[in-house]
Order: sequence, then structure tokens, then C-alpha cells
Amino acid sequence: NSNVYCVGLYPNSLNWTTDDGTEVSHVISGTDDIMFSPEIYGNRRNQIGQQRYHHLLTWLKVCAWAENEQAINDWGEIEYIKVLTKTGVKIDLSKTKVDLDDAENNAVIYFGEGEIVSTQNKPLYTTLQQVGSIFCAPDTEYTLLVKGTRDNTEKELPIKLNTLADETITN
Repeated sequence: NSNVYCVGLYPNSLNWTTDDGTEVSHVISGTDDIMFSPEIYGNRRNQIGQQRYHHLLTWLKVCAWAENEQAINDWGEIEYIKVLTKTGVKIDLSKTKVDLDDAENNAVIYFGEGEIVSTQNKPLYTTLQQVGSIFCAPDTEYTLLVKGTRDNTEKELPIKLNTLADETITN
């Protein structure tokens, strides 16, 4: 009648690190989604319920277009787009909430500062095209670094997220 305990971590890989078994960490690669299911438990009489996974990252899809053919000639291809973001996620396994608005009880902490490459060498068109996709730490605004193959200047673009109703996202 002893309890059996279970937590869920995704991706199911050896890339999770821990110092003492009470917290785990994972690097945010930009390409892998990271998910967590808080502790559940049960025993022979009270069976373990179903795990409920929480996505821990925001999925950004980056679209671009050139205003005219001259802009395409000036920029060339998009050499790269980088997103400035947190570079890792830590999970306190003793906490059972995934709620960024409740810092005291939230099991998830984002750490590190860096850039993650979203795309490389994508052509520009005069019609809107998706040029990148990246998983990154959740935030209300991001900074993109963009460089064209013919333009040696890296452009910094601040992006604020809005709802579909065009209202600013504040949390």
C-alpha cells in the first residue's frame, strides 16, 4: 500500500540535468518543445491518475516580406534571424503548479540570457512568407536580430505581442 510517485518530463532524453534530484534543468535549443507534468501519486487501492503536461515554451513563427524588388536586391537573402531570450528552464519537482503569475508556488523558472538562431539563409519575397520558427521562453515582447546576405548591418527589431483582437499582452 505504499505510494508510487511520478513526474513527467519531455523531451524524453538524457539532456535533463539535476544536482540533487529535487530540481531538473534543460537547455532551450529553439527546436525542441519542453513540457512538464507535475507530481502525481497513487497506490494499489488509489490508482495513479492521468498525467497532465504543460508546454513551457512559446512557439514563435517569424514571417517577413520585402516592400519591393529593390529591398530584395538591397537585403539579399535573410542570412539569419536570432531571438534574444532565456536559454534554459529549471523545474522545482517539489512544486505542483505551472503558473508564471504565482512566482512563490510556480515550479518553473527560466534562466540565462542569450540568442537562439531561428532561421538561416531564407529568400525574401514581396509576399508574406514564414521564414523561421522557434521555441523560446515565454515573454510579452522579444528582440529579433536580423541580417541580410548583402547588408553587413545586423538590424535589431523589438516585437511586442498582441492578442488576435490587437490588445497588448501584459503577462
